[in-house]
Amino acid sequence: MKLLDTMKRAADDEQLKLKPLPKHIIATFPEHLRQNYALLLAALLCAQPSISETQTRLTCLLLDALELGDIRGTLFEQARKLDEATPVKAARLIRDAGLARHLLVDALVLLRLDTPLDDEIAELISEFASFLDVDSEDLKTCAKGAAAILGLEPSRSVVATERWPGAFPFIGKPIAPKPTKKQRSPVAKPKAATQPSAKKSPAPIGWSLK
Repeated sequence: MKLLDTMKRAADDEQLKLKPLPKHIIATFPEHLRQNYALLLAALLCAQPSISETQTRLTCLLLDALELGDIRGTLFEQARKLDEATPVKAARLIRDAGLARHLLVDALVLLRLDTPLDDEIAELISEFASFLDVDSEDLKTCAKGAAAILGLEPSRSVVATERWPGAFPFIGKPIAPKPTKKQRSPVAKPKAATQPSAKKSPAPIGWSLK
């Protein structure tokens, strides 16, 4: 598997970064979305008995691809100390942004990087997908995409491995949310000079929002 080979052959993280992943497909999305996306990936990894060296290294590359930098230390620490409300809120943000399937593919790549999923992690992924409103058929598509990225789908693996996470096999490109427009502060228009006897309505101020 080309991706796994790259993880194993690098002598250290610096050497690994000489072969960065393509920019993530959501790298231009708002930072708070990318941070919550990364937090959920870390939380799923922390559900394992232990995190392998190859998983840690791939997480580093993914964070760079997400343009978040190497925040593994604080990210994993935060993931291990999550209360019940935080991952629920993060998952809702990801679901509402239309990123659920992309997140599941990334998670499956990380979790299957060294070994197949055990029953406990497989059940966790299934429950997580259900919460994200990803049905069983879509979850199978995500698993198929992750397998292609990992080199387990010979007909698509070369292209999938080279393009991920800049592109996701079998899954469409997400639509980036439009930036929220800040409401402009009302500005009074200068009043025109009037005759003392004339009575006029004041000029309109600001913008009407529909």
